[in-house]
Amino acid sequence: MGFYGKLLITFLTLLALTLLGCSQTEESPQLTATPTPTTTSPTPLSTPSQPPSPEQTPIPTPTAEKLSILPGKNYTARVVYVVDGDTIDVLFQDGTKERIRILGIDCPETDASRNRKGEYDGIADTQYLAVWGRKAEERAKELLDGKQVVVQTDDKAEPRDVYGRLLAYVYVNGVDFGAVMIKEGYARCYYEAEFSKRDLYRQLEEEAKQNKIGLWNYSPPVVEILSVNYDACGEVDDRECLNDEYVVIANTGSTSVSLYGWKIQDESGKYYIFPDVVLDPGEQVILHTGKGLDNSTDIFWNSGRAIWNNDHDTAYLYNSEGELVDNYEW
Repeated sequence: MGFYGKLLITFLTLLALTLLGCSQTEESPQLTATPTPTTTSPTPLSTPSQPPSPEQTPIPTPTAEKLSILPGKNYTARVVYVVDGDTIDVLFQDGTKERIRILGIDCPETDASRNRKGEYDGIADTQYLAVWGRKAEERAKELLDGKQVVVQTDDKAEPRDVYGRLLAYVYVNGVDFGAVMIKEGYARCYYEAEFSKRDLYRQLEEEAKQNKIGLWNYSPPVVEILSVNYDACGEVDDRECLNDEYVVIANTGSTSVSLYGWKIQDESGKYYIFPDVVLDPGEQVILHTGKGLDNSTDIFWNSGRAIWNNDHDTAYLYNSEGELVDNYEW
């Protein structure tokens, strides 16, 4: 092979090697970059230029129809709560819940401050009325609580009172609850409203009054200080046995008396305000000077020192109106 032939072969060999190196460089592995996410603008909500057609309007889910209370009709219900002597909560068979003010009757309030003097045939003792308000509530619970009843509306009466309560008669086991409450002296006839049974209820009230039944068996309360044990434990220092220093207070009258808000006081002005203690006729309560837990027969001044002087003192008993009821001097 001549000189030029060798030179050509050498040139072609170098050219082939060069092309091969370029090919390997292009096929070498590369780091793949994480692509940048493409941000897409949300499509704006379009506001329709006109109301949707009836076909587009969603149909509301049907709900159970509530009970429609009509005048002069009877409805079955269950008593779920007794509020007081003349007010209850009931649940009708369709699930409707109503607060009912018993039509045609009125029971005393359980809070003395809400009773009006003279509203019950001239009875001015609001504490006495409150006692009977609580008794009426207990009687209502006994007769109605949890019971199935018949609720009867009256087409001659207003359907609801000013507080939105349903006005209706209530029957339990076929017996008119309102009539029972008047007969037993827990309620008066509600003369202020018009209703079909007003004449009947008025007659029942008069009979209860004549026979002095329930709250109509009223006479002015007679509460007395029976005794004061002022010399506690005899020769022992009174401070060593404060609960042996006590006052005995009794109801010697013929009607129940609430001592709530009453006050007993000594000559120096030290006083004690009574809690809600109710004394039925013939009952008594003992007020101890020392500490203890009140119960139906014994209450405690919770004083850390003696109250009553051994040589001379006076116990003054005042009712909730601030009137002197009795005093005991030694």
